[in-house]
Amino acid sequence: GRPGSVIDLIRERRDDPASGAATGEGSTQQLPPLLRLTRTLQLGLVWSAESTLTRFGNAQGASIVSLPALPGETVTGESVRVVNGRIQASFAPGQSQVSWSSRIATVADLKLKAGDATDLVETWRFDVSPLWHVDFEGLAAVSNQEGDWRLVTFRPWPGEEVSAHVARPAAVQGQVMTLDSAELTVQPGARATDYTLALSMRASQGGQHVLKLPAGLALQGLQIDGQPQPARLEGERVILPLRPGAQAITLNLRADDGLRTLTSTPALEPGTAGVNARVSVQLPEDRWVLLVGGPALGPAVLFWGVLAVMLVVAIALGRVGLTPLKGLQWALLMIGLSQLPIAGAAVVAGWLFALALRARVPETWSARRFNFMQIVLALWTVIALSTLAGAVAQGLLGAPDMQIVGNGSSAQNLTWYQDRFETALPSAWVVSVSLWFYRGLMLLWALWLANSLLNWLRWGWQQYSAGGLWRKKPAVVVPATPATPTGEPS
Repeated sequence: GRPGSVIDLIRERRDDPASGAATGEGSTQQLPPLLRLTRTLQLGLVWSAESTLTRFGNAQGASIVSLPALPGETVTGESVRVVNGRIQASFAPGQSQVSWSSRIATVADLKLKAGDATDLVETWRFDVSPLWHVDFEGLAAVSNQEGDWRLVTFRPWPGEEVSAHVARPAAVQGQVMTLDSAELTVQPGARATDYTLALSMRASQGGQHVLKLPAGLALQGLQIDGQPQPARLEGERVILPLRPGAQAITLNLRADDGLRTLTSTPALEPGTAGVNARVSVQLPEDRWVLLVGGPALGPAVLFWGVLAVMLVVAIALGRVGLTPLKGLQWALLMIGLSQLPIAGAAVVAGWLFALALRARVPETWSARRFNFMQIVLALWTVIALSTLAGAVAQGLLGAPDMQIVGNGSSAQNLTWYQDRFETALPSAWVVSVSLWFYRGLMLLWALWLANSLLNWLRWGWQQYSAGGLWRKKPAVVVPATPATPTGEPS
């Protein structure tokens, strides 16, 4: 036949001839049961142990197993008894497993030792929470993970030991508050300047946060999560109440100094390092912004670069010598035309050079070609004079276009951004003057243009009329037919 799936090992014992039994006759006896003890030590806020004793082999009879208790172990259930410091587990007939729970005293050094019995196999598992740090000595662990549990597992042989040195991890110094963003809005006025500081904060625990105000700033109001709150001041310090979690804090400040030529933002100190710092300066519409400065990610005045290029072009045009304009006159003309698109300045400059080349038209040109040129010059003159009139109107009635770009900024709203700061918010500055300075300069330019334009138009008329204003087509001469004499055949 075929062997089965289970093999039973039976120990054979032969009788002693002195006992009186027949020689050669034998008797059999079953093997004693094998015991396995599994202890799971849970080192958390409270130390505990879960123990399971399992017997294999002969489980028909009842038996009592005595085991040594763990150091400081106190059994909490009724499944086992403790007698003289040892745990007695009872197996009923047919029972193969006994489990119990216990508490363990919290100690700095925990020592486990396997018993000397050869019919007992032990397994120790340590479930250590992040509250503790454990260093093991004596026996190497066989596994650091078992299923979904990360357990340090030991399987000692009889008499082997494991020492566990337990200590709380040292606390790492760190902040309990995070400043996610800080935005400072500056609104300068004629006699006072208003500041709005908006902070977005997250705290891991409640408490108080101190914010120091620069000298000259007075606190006007405090809102937390949009709700007005009474402000607590101690000199130049503002005491802010914090609660665990995220919160939005807004402080309204005011300074007695008004708008100046150089406007700079104060270096406010939120009291902690932070990220996402924004500084915004909102100017009135009657200010002429000349220069700005602050963090790298912010606005820039591009007008001065464009003006520099136009001045270089003006100097080059003055050296050509075809027009009555010198280098300084070209520069003044380009300064006034800088508020128009580049095409406007090109139209005026091209018109002056076209008039300069008009006097050099050769007499050999046909009437059609000459007249077409005169019509184009006339239309060009109208367009150029309209462009100059538009430049004067823009300067006297409009606002200067300083070509301020960068970080979504405009002439009235200048915004800077810095990703990180340590102690104080980044500072920014703006150089601006009244809009009347710009209009006064444009008035002077308009008077200069009117005076110069009379000379340019006189020179232009001379160029335009050189060689005549209009040419007529030459008459076509038809040769006459000779007369036929009388009496002669034609």
